[in-house]
Amino acid sequence: MQWWHNLKRKWGIASDARMVKLWVVFALTGSASAWASRPLTDWLGLPGLDAWLRIPLRLVLIFPFYSVLLLLLGSLAGERRWYGWFVRRMWRLTRSGPPAGR
Repeated sequence: MQWWHNLKRKWGIASDARMVKLWVVFALTGSASAWASRPLTDWLGLPGLDAWLRIPLRLVLIFPFYSVLLLLLGSLAGERRWYGWFVRRMWRLTRSGPPAGR
């Protein structure tokens, strides 16, 4: 479980309980955003497209909703500040691409 400790160190998390809480919020947000975005993607006709086109389009459509939902659920979990940092970082990475050397 070296990855767990690496993430805790990278994210500045001291306790395993807080780390579990963060992961639960990520899981709920991902599931809820995928579920809630289905009517929009159906309305836009994405299910009829080939997978190589449908999947990237769906991800682009879901991303803003996921960000807002992550902030909302993170705030309800008492981690508004941490998720605010995470969402800003996530959006910054979409503008600049992956880090150099990876």
